[in-house]
Amino acid sequence: MFGKAMSSWIKCTCGKLNHKNLFADEKVCLIVEDDLLNRLSDRRPAEDAISTMVTSSDIFVRCSCGRIAIEDKKSAEITIYAPEQP
Repeated sequence: MFGKAMSSWIKCTCGKLNHKNLFADEKVCLIVEDDLLNRLSDRRPAEDAISTMVTSSDIFVRCSCGRIAIEDKKSAEITIYAPEQP
């Protein structure tokens, strides 16, 4: 399923708007790939490493309905995943 991105918001398929602000809610986080972490040098300032992670990692948002939205940073495409049913 695909959601809709609106600058700092993601619209879930349930209709709820979820913000993408990394610092305002625990339901928003980054998906940082191993190869990016391996490229970040220990000698690099922490601020640079964090900036690189924020600007190049996909965003993970959990909606209150239980769905998960992932925004691909490269394509800006949103994919919505529904929870598995028992």
